[in-house]
Amino acid sequence: MSSANMKRVQGSKGVEPIVCLNPVKELWRVRMDITETDDGAEWLEHDFDHRPTSKELRSLYNEYTDGQVKDKILTGMTYDGVKIYLSEENQRNFLSAFFVPAEFKVWEDDEGNAVYKKFTLLTKLTAFKTAVFTHIQQCLKEGWSKKDGFDVSPYLRE
Repeated sequence: MSSANMKRVQGSKGVEPIVCLNPVKELWRVRMDITETDDGAEWLEHDFDHRPTSKELRSLYNEYTDGQVKDKILTGMTYDGVKIYLSEENQRNFLSAFFVPAEFKVWEDDEGNAVYKKFTLLTKLTAFKTAVFTHIQQCLKEGWSKKDGFDVSPYLRE
């Protein structure tokens, strides 16, 4: 997972989203994606050498969210019970296929053996391409919604 130079940390519930680590040196720690667990909480944190601005906070959050979206696009799709790896190259290969038969390497199993998907009917190929496009669009839409919903106000309180 891309984490925008953030590190995953576990700790107590009720953690503050931003703390000043050293007022003399103006060192600040920002905590994002705070999730409470049975044992406490976990979050991502990033240190700044100044109090971050609203723009910097949004940029950090957007970079983190973009990484999550990319990971979900890459490895979050299954089709007919088969995992589909959607690297940029695979996306181009899948979406540019217009003729059957068409066969694609879609994944590797736990032993590193290639997993292939073959299409002999144009309707099946079209359905697959539609599923790929729909998956990508859904991941992007979720990312946009998450970024649009990011509230910087807890980080800007005095």
